[in-house]
Amino acid sequence: MAVTVHYFDLNGRADPIRFLLYHAKVEFEDKRYSFEQFPTVKGSLGLPFGQLPMVEFEGKKLTQTAAIMSFLGAKYGYTVSEADDVYLSNWYKEATSDLMLPYYAKILFNKDEEDKKKELEKFMGEQLPKYLALFEEKFNETGAKEKGYLVTDKITLIDFVMISVHEKVINGPLKDLTRPVYEAKAPNFLAWVEAKIAEHNYYFGTDKRPERMG
Repeated sequence: MAVTVHYFDLNGRADPIRFLLYHAKVEFEDKRYSFEQFPTVKGSLGLPFGQLPMVEFEGKKLTQTAAIMSFLGAKYGYTVSEADDVYLSNWYKEATSDLMLPYYAKILFNKDEEDKKKELEKFMGEQLPKYLALFEEKFNETGAKEKGYLVTDKITLIDFVMISVHEKVINGPLKDLTRPVYEAKAPNFLAWVEAKIAEHNYYFGTDKRPERMG
């Protein structure tokens, strides 16, 4: 098989990569490693940064999630070229990256329970409402509901990322806390994410997508 995705047995950073490949109907081998197994194979994979995901593509070893997505997007026709579209795509990407950093680093993966509690209060009270309100405003003013996707009337790279990332926040371990904020601050954006999850059910809700989040 010419394409192999190497990642852990969770959705995580490889989620939009797998999503894109299934949408493009690309046959690929999905190699999943446990955290215990990874140190034993890490040296043989040829990882320049020592990290996953890594995609083997026709003899090339592709690393770094954003770079992999850009490569696959260009390969399979999911990129945008108009300046306004490029800006909007990167606006969503950078804003979501800023939002997800504290969600993972300071909350989900924080082992200091007292600090975690403080960061969770900040995230739920300040960061998540602020960013969701901005997403909702951008979603509405750019006519995403009418277009069907965030940037154009066809799925592009940023859609794979935004659907994947926000599905994990909406339905993840903190869903009882996060979902009401989405409902209050970004109802149209939330409805779009959930509609796209249902539309792309060939991936979401199947064993093609690992259940475990990360």
